[in-house]
Amino acid sequence: MAKSHSLSRRLLIGAAVYSLIMLLVIALILAVLNRRQQIAALDFELQQDLTSLSRSLFDCSLDPSLCNKLEEDFDEEEVAEAKARTAAPTDIGYNPEDDDGVFSLGINPADLIISDTEAWALQRRKLPADPDFFDLGSGRFWGVAQISTEGEVVTFIDSFDEEFAELQPNLQWTDLFEVSNVLDTSDIVTLDTTGFRDDEQIIRIAAQRVKYGDFTFMLVVSDDLSAKDTLVNVYIVPLFIAFSVFAVGLIIFLIVIMRLGLRPMVRARQDVISIREGERERLDADYPTELQPLADEVNKLLDHNKEVVERARTQVGNLAHALKTPIAVLMNEVATSDDNLSQLVKRQAQRMQENVQHYLARAQAAARAQALGARCEVVPAVSDLTRLLNRLYSREGIEVSAPRLDPVFFRGERQDLDDMIGNLMENACKWASSKVQASVEATSPRELTIHIDDDGPGLTPDERVEAMKRGVRLDETAPGTGLGLSIVKELAELYSGEFLLDDSPLGGLRATLILPRVSPNKGRN
Repeated sequence: MAKSHSLSRRLLIGAAVYSLIMLLVIALILAVLNRRQQIAALDFELQQDLTSLSRSLFDCSLDPSLCNKLEEDFDEEEVAEAKARTAAPTDIGYNPEDDDGVFSLGINPADLIISDTEAWALQRRKLPADPDFFDLGSGRFWGVAQISTEGEVVTFIDSFDEEFAELQPNLQWTDLFEVSNVLDTSDIVTLDTTGFRDDEQIIRIAAQRVKYGDFTFMLVVSDDLSAKDTLVNVYIVPLFIAFSVFAVGLIIFLIVIMRLGLRPMVRARQDVISIREGERERLDADYPTELQPLADEVNKLLDHNKEVVERARTQVGNLAHALKTPIAVLMNEVATSDDNLSQLVKRQAQRMQENVQHYLARAQAAARAQALGARCEVVPAVSDLTRLLNRLYSREGIEVSAPRLDPVFFRGERQDLDDMIGNLMENACKWASSKVQASVEATSPRELTIHIDDDGPGLTPDERVEAMKRGVRLDETAPGTGLGLSIVKELAELYSGEFLLDDSPLGGLRATLILPRVSPNKGRN
């Protein structure tokens, strides 16, 4: 038998797996897009910082006196005010619209950060204003380096003062880039590297070549990339939790939809079972459009099955009539003759009659067993046979009783049930000493058991095997053809049942029939 598969389970598993995969893919796409957005925002911020650095450049040749003035010559309050502009330009009321440009004549010398060569300087008020630029652990810094025509660093100014050199005395931030790579292009060049203080910190450094007057500069800014990744991770966790909850809800929704959608198929299956058990004759319920063609085909198959069974019954009946008459003529012709030829014809005619009787009975039973929906009640059949045999064998002192009769239904024709029980009870009456008992038990929801017990001599195990064979008579003096038990066995097997012989509690032989059972008839259509 082929292994069955659940269509609903396959559909549900397929839909659930597809939904989970799609949700996972969507979550990953959103996470990737979010990270790209964070990186794009970081790159834009670095670009703005580079623009601020380029605007802060000042060519000292425009007014050498501004760059020659030493910081210690300035008033302390003036210097402090100029440095404050770098950290928080909004605090001093600086408005970009009031800026006259790099070459503003209103430049205060204290507002300049002068290079070692005094050839160029940076204007404090135009530098990037984030205080994190002055914290080496923040991952943010800026630097401006003058590059010679040979591609060497002439001098530089950065936001670290001497802090970077103290932390990494063998490395300058100008060494982080290959200067030639920056000078070869006017585009922004980026580099991801570890932090200055924390090796687990990842920073992104952006560098750009800028030509200003007769000088070439390399502008460098950095920002903490790890912080952006942390924001992405913070975003991913609730995202996956939300999608997981959504996935669970989606699976529950699919289960409900699947059950509702397949309910008509379950109902159709129950209706087919009702037909097989005799509770219905056709699939005449209101099925969905998708199932109605199947129901129509099943109904056509049922009609065809009935036609085949009726045709088989008719053919068997015709054959029985056609054979009985010639055999009866032969038997009558040789009945009064005692010569050898007449006896030979008589024996062969009797054998022909037995074979015809056996095979016709078997063909009729097979045709009835193929009929769908056949069912009958067992108790009336046993009760009727009990009353009939009591009348027939009461003169011989045989008592036939049925002490236990469970109300069950046999899935088959009443005629076949009468043949099986009648053969067994009549056989028991022939061999019983004084008592025959019949009982009917509901052994399971799908099976019923019929026991026929007698108090006769019984049979040995070998005799039981022989008794099942067709035409075998263990006692030639007893009346009969030897076909009874074999017909019972074949009828039981036609209905997927069993026929067993065993020792009886009464001391004789127990004949047991195990047959298919159906539920009581409820509203048969």
